[in-house]
Amino acid sequence: MHDALGSDQPIDVLNASWEAFDLGERAADAVAWAEGFDELQALYAAERCAAGRAMFFPPQASTSPTLPDPPEEALRAAAELLRHVHRALTALSGNAEVPGETALSAAALALEAAQSLESIRAS
Repeated sequence: MHDALGSDQPIDVLNASWEAFDLGERAADAVAWAEGFDELQALYAAERCAAGRAMFFPPQASTSPTLPDPPEEALRAAAELLRHVHRALTALSGNAEVPGETALSAAALALEAAQSLESIRAS
């Protein structure tokens, strides 16, 4: 997904962004009610990811990557990926093929989701 986020093709970046938001939501959902995790931060992260994902059409060929284990690693990987989405969509906002306001709004959601995922800690 990181390669697609670095693509010079806007559709590749948008598809990878959708996939990253989906992965982030699944990572947050996986720990939302698990012992030792902050369920409010997990729910907030999942909501930010769902909102970001809703801004794009789903990719025609979804790769649906699996979450790494343990849950802490899934949260870390998803947060890192969403930070990459933030950078990619911010850069894409200057592209004439993509509405800049949409890209910047989705980029902000990616950053908020990443920060929330990073704050979900096992106690």
